[in-house]
Amino acid sequence: MFDAGISQDNLLSIGSYAKYSIVASKAMQVEEFKLKNDKGNGMYSAALNSYQSFLADVTQVSIKDDIDVTWSSKFRHPS
Repeated sequence: MFDAGISQDNLLSIGSYAKYSIVASKAMQVEEFKLKNDKGNGMYSAALNSYQSFLADVTQVSIKDDIDVTWSSKFRHPS
């Protein structure tokens, strides 16, 4: 997978939701990953998705997105 331009860091050491999402997405496109994931009945992609959900919860990504949307719409449509 390293040939595909994917980080050699341990995935669990990535604390940024955005960075992890990019790396996980790239990993899922690698043929070797796809073959092993198929053989493992989706367990590898399930693990990646579970950690991504964990990071979203820990970093409160959805809350930050809601704040950003509210904040930006306030300036576009002042009351």
